[in-house]
Amino acid sequence: METISIEMSDGTCDALLWLPSNPRHAVLWCPDALGIRPANVRQCEKLAEWGVAVLMVNQFWRYYRPPLIADGSSVGGEDDEFAANGMRNYKQFDFTAVDRDAPIWARYLTERSGLDTFSYVGFCMGGRVGVRVAAATGQQCTHVTAFHPAGLIQDTPDSEHLMLDRVQCPVHFSYADDDPGATAEQRAQFAEAALEAGVTLTDELQVGALHGFMMEDRPVYHPEAAARGWDYLAGLYRD
Repeated sequence: METISIEMSDGTCDALLWLPSNPRHAVLWCPDALGIRPANVRQCEKLAEWGVAVLMVNQFWRYYRPPLIADGSSVGGEDDEFAANGMRNYKQFDFTAVDRDAPIWARYLTERSGLDTFSYVGFCMGGRVGVRVAAATGQQCTHVTAFHPAGLIQDTPDSEHLMLDRVQCPVHFSYADDDPGATAEQRAQFAEAALEAGVTLTDELQVGALHGFMMEDRPVYHPEAAARGWDYLAGLYRD
């Protein structure tokens, strides 16, 4: 794992990179609103063990920089206001900034991995980020996966479901059950928008699993739903 800095159009984005020898796949990995921390570092390490190049970016780099290396030997990022950080990050985040950040992240990842294309994995708000990444990078993005995505239907002209006609790859969403950020009505509306845009969308509802079910450091962690999520990722990246 490397701690890196990526030169952006208006500053520097901090990130972590896993670069195994001769990677078969390259994945852009975006954490949830709580940001980079040991739990999602362990997730990326698992993909790297499969031979996958992984770039986990701090998408909040413009206003929040967690200590990626806490003491020179271990990954940090948690603090006394752990949960408060997540709410602040989500409320302050400018989703439209992804439109200009994504091509730079993609270029860095593909150049370092030696691969021409990449795919995307995200969590929570990462569903919205993933749609924007795919829309901004076109055919270079080959797949979008998001776990417990939320907020996909916004009452604004730039809502992510309205930009699906720019997405050129399959999308897979694994929804949390009884998630106020992804109601049955919202899920249906997003599916309809994907159908109209010609996007191949597969989705599943993790019955009994709450929002955040993939994150082992949160009380809502759901081992069975998380295992199904990892099975899906293994089908994409482990062979």
